[in-house]
Amino acid sequence: MHIYTEYLTSIRTLSIQIISESPSDEQTSVLVSPDGLSLKASCHAGVASVRLPVTLHGQDRGQLQTPDVPSAKLQYRFQVQAEHATISDSSAIIPWTATDLTDSLELTCKICDTAVVSRNKVKQWKDLPSENWAEMMDFWHCHKPNEPHTHDHATDEKGYAAQSRLTAQRAVGLVNATSFLLTAGDCSNVKSATSNSHANSNDKEAILHCASCNASIGTFDDATQSYKLAKLSLSLSHRPSGARQCFSPELWLSCRLLNAAESQGLRKFTLLSSGPGDALLIWIFTPDLYISSSKGASAEPIRVAKVPWKYAPSAMDTPGSALDSQSLSDGEMEMPSFELTAMEHYLERSSLLLPEHAGHLMGWNVGLLQRFVLEDIGTNRQY
Repeated sequence: MHIYTEYLTSIRTLSIQIISESPSDEQTSVLVSPDGLSLKASCHAGVASVRLPVTLHGQDRGQLQTPDVPSAKLQYRFQVQAEHATISDSSAIIPWTATDLTDSLELTCKICDTAVVSRNKVKQWKDLPSENWAEMMDFWHCHKPNEPHTHDHATDEKGYAAQSRLTAQRAVGLVNATSFLLTAGDCSNVKSATSNSHANSNDKEAILHCASCNASIGTFDDATQSYKLAKLSLSLSHRPSGARQCFSPELWLSCRLLNAAESQGLRKFTLLSSGPGDALLIWIFTPDLYISSSKGASAEPIRVAKVPWKYAPSAMDTPGSALDSQSLSDGEMEMPSFELTAMEHYLERSSLLLPEHAGHLMGWNVGLLQRFVLEDIGTNRQY
């Protein structure tokens, strides 16, 4: 037996699906606990229970009615009253921004705890704007007031132009949603390697590895000639005696997608890597959703984004597809091959949480990516 619940915060609606191996009968029971916080279903084939993502009010508690016609799939839908509704900001939560960081922090490999950025090595942390900030600034200020009207985009008159180069500085750490940009001299125990799995392939990727355990921890950024360390591969501690803080890679991956969706105003992306591996098409269908599933590692509710996905068709297989209207409305996102592999892993694994019939949508595989909640910020968690 499988219980799956979804709570849509935007419309305050809780939907419940109960899937059994055999049709319901007089022995089938569906019970909402007296406090409205949990649900238990039982029949002769088995028993399952979950904690509900939201509290049900009085009239929806107790024994729920089962259909007169036997069915292996039971469905319920409840409108949640405002006083019981979960209120949350759907914006992407981003831990480890520049305001959270000090010169006393230490960044270590999450796998083996080897120091990657030692304490007092970086004196100042600065948040980076969105990835395409230079192009947008150049567009917005093409016709600057009090300057001669010209379409000459010379870099000597605009320090923020698209042609300007962002450069990493010694003892200054640049921070974006899911990575740190640092000079090689500010890092330690990092070794670089160019992966080229096929002798006749042009796919090359400058992956950075932990010198101790060889875990992938980032990439060499050719544009800035600096190290781009992935937050999902790192642990952070603020003080020598303090506990190390780290988060599941799944949370960082959803953070990257949601942040890109907010900054670019897009819901569909093609995820690419300069290394080996297939590109993925991603559709952020529902950015903010609370679910619980009896098939999960825990029956406790979690906050997720619903993300249909599929493998991107090869340009060789679909001539001209790069110019169709659908492609032009999508965004592209390049990420290291180890992050793309992790994305595929978590999307595939999440299908176990869903009822089998809900695993596909209009030719897409339906996936769920757990996302950060406010309680994650400032909490110490080990994975």
